Amino acid sequence: MNDTPQAECPLCGAPRPFDPRYPRAVCAACVEQARDAEGRPLAFYNEGLSGGFVAVVRATGAIHPGHECYICRLA
Repeated sequence: MNDTPQAECPLCGAPRPFDPRYPRAVCAACVEQARDAEGRPLAFYNEGLSGGFVAVVRATGAIHPGHECYICRLA
């Protein structure tokens, strides 16, 4: 029996583990669809041990200058 609290991805409704710190976090499949305004796929990493995150353009490894991303999930 699994006692891990579950939540739903706010974009696609897929089940994901609940995290009280990030209650509206999206699922891994939706994160894979994250793009910048130019349509380039992004990856996300912790900035440091004390918090924060950085977005990186997957194809080049260049740090993306902002925190804005776009996720489009087609049914």
